[in-house]
Amino acid sequence: MITIPNPSPVRGEINTLVTRHGALPVLRAVLFALLSRQRRRRRPPPIYTHELPTHLRRDLGLPPQPRKLRANLPPTAGLF
Repeated sequence: MITIPNPSPVRGEINTLVTRHGALPVLRAVLFALLSRQRRRRRPPPIYTHELPTHLRRDLGLPPQPRKLRANLPPTAGLF
């Protein structure tokens, strides 16, 4: 006859933890683990494409940003 092992071995481990440490510390640890798991799933901050360097823009398939050709000349440059 084929015997199937216990499909939920976690239940026995939880009972053992509760008998060793008590229900309240185990509940705190479980809640802490669940809350810290939610914190890890936060979305990363949005990427502003105008702040990306040229090589990353190229990797994403975005057009390169136009460069400023030259700083403006002072107003007296063309008078003399």
